[in-house]
Amino acid sequence: MKDYVNEINSEDYNKDFELSHIIGLNSNIEKCIQAHPMMPDSIIYSVGGIIVVEDLNDRNNQVYFRHGKNQIGAFRISNNGRYLAVGFISDNLEKIIPTSVILWDFDRKEVIYELTGILKGVNILEFSQDDQYIAAAGFDNSVYIWQLETGYKCFHKTFEFNINLVQWTFIYMLEMNQNMNVERTGNMPKNNTEYYLSIANVNVIHYVKFYFDFTSMQYYTNFHKFNLPSTGYNRIYTCSLVDLENKTLYMGTSGGELSSFNLENLYFKTSFNVINNGVTSLLYGMDSSNSGNSIIIGGGDGRIKKLIFNEGKQILTHEIQLSSRVITLTQGTDPREFFAATKNGEIFRVLVDDFTYTLHSISHVVPVNSATYFRGRNDISFVCDDMVIKFVLFNYEF
Repeated sequence: MKDYVNEINSEDYNKDFELSHIIGLNSNIEKCIQAHPMMPDSIIYSVGGIIVVEDLNDRNNQVYFRHGKNQIGAFRISNNGRYLAVGFISDNLEKIIPTSVILWDFDRKEVIYELTGILKGVNILEFSQDDQYIAAAGFDNSVYIWQLETGYKCFHKTFEFNINLVQWTFIYMLEMNQNMNVERTGNMPKNNTEYYLSIANVNVIHYVKFYFDFTSMQYYTNFHKFNLPSTGYNRIYTCSLVDLENKTLYMGTSGGELSSFNLENLYFKTSFNVINNGVTSLLYGMDSSNSGNSIIIGGGDGRIKKLIFNEGKQILTHEIQLSSRVITLTQGTDPREFFAATKNGEIFRVLVDDFTYTLHSISHVVPVNSATYFRGRNDISFVCDDMVIKFVLFNYEF
């Protein structure tokens, strides 16, 4: 044994190994899987502190983004596919420790900015519709908005309660005053635009107008609240969706309800039960039959439903039952397909038209305890975690 150790070259011993494939899924974060808007054959998800971009046709073809060693609390790909934002969680949520949001250039795989200010950890990230700004919420009850082109912090507010969701609801382009001769440089926006966000914490839904005033050369926010029923309406909101006309805000609740709000006059419209164990994710369905006039709902009971709204009525057209709690629904680059991730680490591909679904992968969601190859084979292995033993053939689980 001693002679064998002496034969090891110290330079080879310290050489870095390149990761060729990874199996896993952070199923405990919101929107744990996402599709790249410009790459139809790929899906993005996180494992520990790593972002994985995986080829849907070849699971061995993966690209990785990593910065630091902390666990990922949230990540988003921008609407144009240019940016990848990753927010991290502190190792100890009991202590007030600064965390950050890393903004990547996706194509070049280079860090553009490290956006700081949030303490304890980041749990929500959302790009504006035009990818000019990003909003983030943290475990310290704070909400930040940064300008993407410069990394400038445009807005910061700390609330009394935890932030459940942040939703960019509307943008409005204003005509520039022709008499205003202003050279727009530095942290100033390139256009005169008003942005609107919905921010929910506990039982209050804030409606925020966010804009840059060229007269004072400053960013401003105006806060309003939705008018809710005076009695008997206490809800914890879990997810949200804005209709295609930017007139109605739909919000899922932990009680399994779908609530709708009028965005023009900021009032509560209606609420009805749609699923058990809470609404976990909302998605628009674009199929051949109703041209997008449907909402796909994921639930804590593992079910996925498609509702069509017709003349004020809600019609259930399709429903499937998965093995465990649905964590995320995300639209594929092809609008006829969406992806669903479950608490057990499963990722499904589902067709919008008829809800036909196939299992794409099964991942580890708890610590792995042991792994071994099958005797005399390098293409078969057994992997054991805290819950199950998995049989892996060419990196595909069965």
